[in-house]
Amino acid sequence: LATGLPWWVCIAGITVAGRLLVFPVVLFQQASAARLTAAMPEIQQIEIEYQAASTLYKDPGAHQRRKTKMAAVYAEYNCHPWRLFSPIFATAPLFVSFFFAVKDLSIAYPEVASVAWLWCPSLAAPDPFLLLPVAAGLSLLGVLEISLNSRKASTDEMSQRLQTGIQRICCLSMIPLLIGLKYPAAVFLYWITNNLLSGFQAWLLAQPWARIFFRLPPLPTSVPLPPQGMAAPKNPLITLAEGLNNLGKPKSPK
Repeated sequence: LATGLPWWVCIAGITVAGRLLVFPVVLFQQASAARLTAAMPEIQQIEIEYQAASTLYKDPGAHQRRKTKMAAVYAEYNCHPWRLFSPIFATAPLFVSFFFAVKDLSIAYPEVASVAWLWCPSLAAPDPFLLLPVAAGLSLLGVLEISLNSRKASTDEMSQRLQTGIQRICCLSMIPLLIGLKYPAAVFLYWITNNLLSGFQAWLLAQPWARIFFRLPPLPTSVPLPPQGMAAPKNPLITLAEGLNNLGKPKSPK
């Protein structure tokens, strides 16, 4: 590169630039999620009417009526659920392409093989002390913990504890895989930088002053209650945990 900057600065700098580039998409997703939360009481009411019409009265037109009402609510609040996936569609091509570019950087620029970074003798070689894979896994866990903690007020305690446990198990079990893949140090430089930026972004968008500055609705401050007459939906993770806990237990005689 003709910038005159060290290679590690270039990799980290391009990662920061990529994050800034997709930040407006993240704000769009946050706004869509807030509008969907505001529309949830009406959506739940439509579900109550649909369940009654389809199960109690066997109304053949219940499904189409539900579909029409849902579309009207989504249009009114401008909050179609597919918009929640916009960051994935926007960021995946960019960051996956950058991953492969960094992974094979020494092929296009052979001088990278002679560039040392921290305790690593070469950005093109794996970390000899295996510390970078551990840092990558722990930094990813930190991002997920910050994101989950920002939703703590609107999540029941059981779901919060269960999701925290699953996240920790997945991230910690991923570390041996990262060690076994033997990626070059440049890849972990990119991953760790990206994780740190993601964690800062999640923390920033959980702050009330930041949401005011970016014109985002405030985060929910309590667990949303279902409409009257409708039972609160059970978190699918809790249902799975209960099923695993009851697996193999003898059924009580009737």
